[in-house]
Amino acid sequence: MVQKLLLLGILMSLTAGLFVAVGCDKLITQVNNNTVYDSTLGEDCKRCHGDDDKIIRIPLAQWQNSRHASSGLIEATIDYGGQDYVTSTCGKRCHTSEGFKKYVAGDSTSAVTGPSVVDCFTCHLPHTGDYGDWRMDTLRGERPTTDLGNFTYYGAGKSNQCAICHMAAHVPIFATAPGTVRLDTIGPDGPHNSAQANIMIGTGGVRFGTATITNSHGTVNDSLKNGCLSCHFGSGLGYDFGEHTFKLLDQNSGIQYVANCNVAGCHSGSPATVTDLFDGTAFPRLDSIRALGDSIKNLLLAYPILTGADTDTTAFFRDSTVPSDAAKILFNYLLYKKDGSRGVHNAKYTLQLLKESAAQWDSVPKAIIEPSVARGCIGVSVDFANLSHGAVTTSTWDFGDGTTPEQLNGIADGVHPFMKSGSFTVKLTLDGSSGRAVATVAIVVDTTPTAQFVMTADTVYVDSVVTFTDQSTGQPTTWSWDFGDGVGTSTEQNPQYTYTTTGLFDVRLIAGNACGVDTLIDTIIVTTPTPQVMGKR
Repeated sequence: MVQKLLLLGILMSLTAGLFVAVGCDKLITQVNNNTVYDSTLGEDCKRCHGDDDKIIRIPLAQWQNSRHASSGLIEATIDYGGQDYVTSTCGKRCHTSEGFKKYVAGDSTSAVTGPSVVDCFTCHLPHTGDYGDWRMDTLRGERPTTDLGNFTYYGAGKSNQCAICHMAAHVPIFATAPGTVRLDTIGPDGPHNSAQANIMIGTGGVRFGTATITNSHGTVNDSLKNGCLSCHFGSGLGYDFGEHTFKLLDQNSGIQYVANCNVAGCHSGSPATVTDLFDGTAFPRLDSIRALGDSIKNLLLAYPILTGADTDTTAFFRDSTVPSDAAKILFNYLLYKKDGSRGVHNAKYTLQLLKESAAQWDSVPKAIIEPSVARGCIGVSVDFANLSHGAVTTSTWDFGDGTTPEQLNGIADGVHPFMKSGSFTVKLTLDGSSGRAVATVAIVVDTTPTAQFVMTADTVYVDSVVTFTDQSTGQPTTWSWDFGDGVGTSTEQNPQYTYTTTGLFDVRLIAGNACGVDTLIDTIIVTTPTPQVMGKR
C-alpha cells in the first residue's frame, strides 16, 4: 500500500512538472486572471492546445497573415509634419501591443520600451470567466462607445475595439465665421491615417448641407460582430481572407474576396471581387464617389493646396493660409482618402460629403491681380485688373504706399497713382461667405536719377589707369561717360581709362532711366612725374 501511494505521488509530481514546464498552470487558473500575458505572441498557447485545436492554432496562423503581424507597424519611418518618426514612438497606442494595452488601461503617457507588434493578447483577454468556460471572445478594448473626437462617439459592439485605432487622430473644430485657416492647424497630415470609424459613423467631415444620412453598413444586423467585423471578420478562405486576417484583398496575389458582404438582408448575390464594386455598373454611387474625389483633388492641386509631390496625392502645403471653406474641403477630401475604402464603408455619407464639397468650391474665393504695368515713374497711374473668382462680398485694395486702403463691393478692379518712388507691395483682400483670400503684387516706382561718381584720384600721372565708379542714385539704367580729352568715351557703369596726354580735363557722366537723365561734371588733372636729381658722393 505504501509503495502504491509512493508511486502515485511520483506520477502526480511528474505531471505537475510537465505543466510547469509548458506554462499551462501559469495561464489556466480557477479564478479570473486578466493580468497574465503571454510574451511569446501566442506560441506558449500551442503547447497546451493541440494541432486540431481551432481556438488557438487556426486564428494564430490567420493572424500571421494579417497586417497586424507586420513588423512594419513598429519599424516604419514616416514623415509626419515634416519630421521623420519611427511608428512605434509616435504612434505607440496603435502601432505597438504594449501601447494599446496601456491605453485601454488608462495609461497613455508612459513610454513603451521593447515594443512588439499587435498580437493575440493585444486584443484578447485569455482565460477570463469561470473555470472550464473560457471567454476567448472577450476583447480588451471592448466598450459601449469610442470617442472619435469633436464630441462624437462610435457605438458598434465589438467593433469599438477596432475604432480605438482606426479613427481620425485629428478632428479640428472649424470656426463658424468665414475667415482664413492656416493648414497646419488641421493636423500635420490632416485626419491621419485609418479614418474608417469616422466614415462608418458619418462624422468628422464638414457638412455644407443639412440632408440626414443613415449608413446601411453601420447598422448591419449581426449581434456578435456589428459594423467593421461583419465584413472583415466574416468567414474566410483558409488563411487568406476573413477572420483573423481581416483581409478582403490579398496585396501579394491580387485575389479579392467580398463574400462577407453577403450578410442576410444586404447584398444578395453581391459581386465576387472588390474590383466589381468600383468598376462594375451595378454600383453607380461608388463610381460617382471616385469621380468626385478626383475632381476635388484636381481643384486642390490647381489652387494650389495639395503639393502633388506624393503618389497618394494627400500632401498639402502646411504653412499656407487659405479661405476657411477651402480648408474644410481639403479635410473632407483627406478624410475620404485616409479611410481607404473609396466609399464602401459609408457610400451615402462619402458621396454626400464630396458632392457638397464640390458644390461649395465654387464659392471659395481665389484672389488674382494683373497690373497694367509693373514699373513706372513718379506720378504713374496703375490699373489693377481683379481676375478673382468665388463668392466675394468686398474687395479691399491696399496699395502699400501709406495711402488709405479702398474697400469696394464685389470683385472690383483697382486704380492708383503712385506719387513717390520706391518698391511697393499691393495687396488685394477678398471677403465672402466662404472665407478670405489674399493676393499681392510688387510695383516699382522710379524717379529721375541723380548723377554722382568718384575717381581713383583728382590728380594722376599720364599713362596711368584711372577707375571711375558710379555712385548715382535713383536707379539709373544707362550711363554715358566723356573723359574730356576729345578721345575717350564709355557706356559702362564703372569704366577704366588711361590718359595719354597731360592737362586739365572735364569728366562728364550722364546717368539716365525711363524717367529722365541727370549730368555731373568733375575735373581731373593729368601730369607727368617730377624727375629725381641724384646727389654727388
